[in-house]
Order: sequence, then structure tokens, then C-alpha cells
Amino acid sequence: MFNTPDLQGLTLAPFRGVRYCPTAVSDLGAVTCPPLDLLEIGASAQLLTAEPRNAARLLLPNNELAAADRYRHAALTLRRWLADQTLITDTEPTLYVY
Repeated sequence: MFNTPDLQGLTLAPFRGVRYCPTAVSDLGAVTCPPLDLLEIGASAQLLTAEPRNAARLLLPNNELAAADRYRHAALTLRRWLADQTLITDTEPTLYVY
């Protein structure tokens, strides 16, 4: 069983993560939010109004827009944050352990 060449184990691959730039965002607590499946509607409205760079803007794009436009808006927000270095990409691929 263990010497069978057609069985493969877990494959881990490092990747270049995207994170908030420490010089652009001094308080990570102000810009992070719970995972989408745990984010309540009332809490999301509060996160969106409290901090313009909150990650909820990427997870819960503007509900007033049509569905396709919402995700385009989120993509534009992500691109803008990368361009203005609100978010930065790691220089080296890394394995992240949680």
C-alpha cells in the first residue's frame, strides 16, 4: 500500500500572498473582516462605512449594483488597492501555516 507509485500524497506549493501594506494600514483590525459565511448583514454595513479599505469591500461588493457589476466593482477595487499599494504582493513564494 505505501510503496504504490500511483498513490500520491498531499502536495503543498508555496505562493505569493497578498497582504495589507504596513505603511498604508496601521491597524489590521480596522481593515479585516470575518469570513464571508460568518459575516452578518448588519455587521457588513458597519464594516463598509467604518473604513474605506476594509476587506468587506472585496467580499461584499455594492449591493445596489447588478450581480455582474458587483464583481467587476470588487475586481476594480482590488486592482486599485494593488496599484496604490494599499495591498502588496509577497516578493517570494511562501508556505503559510495556520
